[in-house]
Amino acid sequence: MFNQSLELKLKQEQKLTQKLIQKLELIPMTNIELDNLIENELMINDFLKASSPETNNAEIPKEDGNTQIIEENYDVDKEFLYAQNDWEDIRKRNTKNYDFVGEKNSFLENIPEKATDSFKKYINSELILKLENDEERDIAYFLVELLDSKGFLLYETEKACSLMIKRGENIEEKYKVVTKVRNIMMSIEPFGTGSHNIKEYLLTQIKMRNIENLLLKNIVNDYLEEISRNRIQYISTKTGYSVEEVQLSLNELRDKIPPYPSFGFAVDNTEYIKPDASIDNDGNIVIHSKYRRIWTIDLEKYKINISKYKDKETKKFMKKQYEKACELVNNYYSRNNLFEDLLKIIYREQKRFFQGGPLNPLKQIDVADELGVNVSTISRIANGKYVRTSFGTMSVGDFFVNISVGDVSSDESMIRLKEIIDGEDKKNPLSDEDIMIILNKKYNIDIKRRTVAKYRDKLGILSSRQRKDYL
Repeated sequence: MFNQSLELKLKQEQKLTQKLIQKLELIPMTNIELDNLIENELMINDFLKASSPETNNAEIPKEDGNTQIIEENYDVDKEFLYAQNDWEDIRKRNTKNYDFVGEKNSFLENIPEKATDSFKKYINSELILKLENDEERDIAYFLVELLDSKGFLLYETEKACSLMIKRGENIEEKYKVVTKVRNIMMSIEPFGTGSHNIKEYLLTQIKMRNIENLLLKNIVNDYLEEISRNRIQYISTKTGYSVEEVQLSLNELRDKIPPYPSFGFAVDNTEYIKPDASIDNDGNIVIHSKYRRIWTIDLEKYKINISKYKDKETKKFMKKQYEKACELVNNYYSRNNLFEDLLKIIYREQKRFFQGGPLNPLKQIDVADELGVNVSTISRIANGKYVRTSFGTMSVGDFFVNISVGDVSSDESMIRLKEIIDGEDKKNPLSDEDIMIILNKKYNIDIKRRTVAKYRDKLGILSSRQRKDYL
């Protein structure tokens, strides 16, 4: 026997129309992606029209109140360079620039426009001139490929030799040739290329530059770890030299020797981007696009075209294409207007930045409330887009700064922190506690000592003990 019963269930569903789906798809697109979408649609939809910057103005319909001229601009790139976490950390970070002095350091000056050439290509071109035969040249090419981004050899000589040994070859003879080629590589400028570690590199530099400083050689040989911790007093006690002599030797090391072999050369995997918009210091905004305008044919022309056909399926198809073109035009301008409104708010709220100051606190949710949209919409329209400013090309997301403490952005807090450290007495550097007090009293920034330490680490600034200058 079956038991039958009635049960009432409520189920809420949200169905998205095709128009809304397309609108949501257009919002996160970069201008390049959007241009590609329009280009593809122009090839298959006769009802859609567009104008490029070269189009005669007479061919473009007059603008209505909702039309925005979208201008083209191709001349901006942004180069992403990796953060250099090199042995400069082992040295003092309060040096603002590097002047490598001496008679044998001219290789940086003699290599024109190194940003257009790679470090490995340069080493290959110099090394091949000093090799005697094809075997040595083959080994040289192999060794160069085993260099890391800073110019150090990824493997010990024995391991590198085992990777290139052929069947029937004598391993000992091969090792001799590999060692010879590596030694030649280390002797060409920049000296020390192909070193196994920082110690070998520094000692090679000292030798090739004829730096006659026994204390410096001793420090590099035995006290590299102490250098990284700025234990000048300890090195002085162990070596029997005065603190001043140790400090002078380290200054000579810093001034005459680059931090690593490939220093001054461009990184090969440079990535470029094209900005989606520009904002000048006066707040003028330009949206970059391949097309000045897009539009559909007017309704009367559409009716005339469709009246030529009798087949219902053809008319249905043409109507669908016309509606699709209209939706694309509306969504295109809706997306661009939203993007422009966002940039206007960014300029208004970050005007201090465009005048050379730090960024102000700005949250996406506050912008969303002002524009009357969901915060996820702001996140989508900002994601992956870049803006050209007079200070360089920045990600739109970089303009959103969360409040850290005391209604002051972390950006401003770090700027003030750096100013304080730059102006400190290097013989008696400020502790994190001292910096915290100055930030509080002088700039009214309520901040904790651990936050000061976190910001200092972000800026790559050493601790007070490591910053101390003994001269």
